[in-house]
Amino acid sequence: MAKPNGVGRRSNKLRRNRPDETSTNGHHERPRLLLRVLSFLAIALCIGVIAGFLINFIVQAFSISLGQGIQSLCAGALPLIVISYVTYFTPLLQPPRIIPTFNIYVVFALWTLMLFIVSALWRNSGNDIPIAEMLFSFTLSIILAISNRISFEAFLACAYGVLTGFLLYVTFSSW
Repeated sequence: MAKPNGVGRRSNKLRRNRPDETSTNGHHERPRLLLRVLSFLAIALCIGVIAGFLINFIVQAFSISLGQGIQSLCAGALPLIVISYVTYFTPLLQPPRIIPTFNIYVVFALWTLMLFIVSALWRNSGNDIPIAEMLFSFTLSIILAISNRISFEAFLACAYGVLTGFLLYVTFSSW
């Protein structure tokens, strides 16, 4: 049975490399290095924004009362514990083989935008139930759980999506 073009065969055609792939000069290595640094910075910012807000909510709850602080801490720990268990100790969550990176970007951008909107509305309404902590912890847990299960490009799309959602919220919200 013949294999379709591009699957398991080497082509006799000469592959044309991009200029930055063929050169070993230092000036062509800088864009690739800069891109890698920016990529890791985006991932660090993604995790930092979500974790920073989660920690801020927990600290604010402890400043109100010890009981609210403990409730907030438990709400923040619950999704992390459940998703860690389900991801690492059960075969329930297996990602599909192919996920378009643009879809990941859009889903995480919209999710993060909704996350910030819902948490702001919930916290401003005076509710004592720590829904915001649970949502931020859930988001952080999902990001950490999928980090080893998808490609680096897909994880980068996730990070850029989170940053886009956060920046959209900051841009269009009234502080």
